[in-house]
Amino acid sequence: MTDPQPDEPKLQKLGLVEQGLAWLPLTLLFVGGGLGGAIGVLAVGVSHRLMLGAKSVPERYALGLATLVGSVVLWLGGAFVLLALFPGLRR
Repeated sequence: MTDPQPDEPKLQKLGLVEQGLAWLPLTLLFVGGGLGGAIGVLAVGVSHRLMLGAKSVPERYALGLATLVGSVVLWLGGAFVLLALFPGLRR
């Protein structure tokens, strides 16, 4: 068995808290359907990448929460745009 090359990044696993925080934006799928799902998947990818970063633990958690807040804001903005474009969607 050979050791990985020094310049090859090693695959890191996230802890339970980091996994939960990284996957939390995907809950938008249950709240907003396809729009929430698309934004949620994008936010999970960003959050997961941030969690694997070289920053300190509090910084990574803060960035993960900022990603969550940003995804909710993006979802709300998309919902308002859809309502403006298609007024018949209102009940």
